[in-house]
Amino acid sequence: MCPIDLRPLSKVATLLVFLGHFLAGPVLAQEPAAQARPDAPTGPTLEAALLEPKAGASERNLLETRGQVIWSLAPGKAGANDPVIKGHVNFPDARLSLDITLRRNTDPGLSASHVAILVFSGADSAGERKVRDFGGIELRLSPATPGKFLTGIPIPLGNNAFGLALFKTEVDMLANVALLKSRKWFIFPVRYVQGGRATIIFGKGEAGEKVFADAFQAWEKLPTP
Repeated sequence: MCPIDLRPLSKVATLLVFLGHFLAGPVLAQEPAAQARPDAPTGPTLEAALLEPKAGASERNLLETRGQVIWSLAPGKAGANDPVIKGHVNFPDARLSLDITLRRNTDPGLSASHVAILVFSGADSAGERKVRDFGGIELRLSPATPGKFLTGIPIPLGNNAFGLALFKTEVDMLANVALLKSRKWFIFPVRYVQGGRATIIFGKGEAGEKVFADAFQAWEKLPTP
């Protein structure tokens, strides 16, 4: 998948300015942004963040809205032996939420190993924060370290909903599965209908790590469709 060009929001300097606050608390004036601690311990209140440029401000002046992510494992179409990973990311102050599901593909007519579904909700009647498109799913070991995007084909699902069918070739499948198993942070660049841009950042945490581990352990026991 070729990610949408959201580079104005994804510049390294911009992200490091944010991460200095997101991971280490308020950045002291005498400390340059490059000294942000990407592996500093994080608590429950740091599980998710919505990063948006402030109106009329430079790209380095960002509005941060904090949120929570809850991971769970649900039975799939074939029951508990073929589970579905579910993540609910909520930003109450921004009236925006994201529901993400990841399941093993069981449709032989779809050339995909797994399918990720993203559903955004909470936009007001004026369309504020209504998502137009997203720039792919990037996974990182920590928010400040370079990451890699999952490779797949976008699936149009309708208003404010998007899908990604992960490539089924052996090389792509091994790479995607390795990312999903080992990386701890998700990065979603998005673009709003009204033209604004944002980045959604959230982690697995201990609960998410267990959910992903249990899901892949179950999936690996099942035959390839």
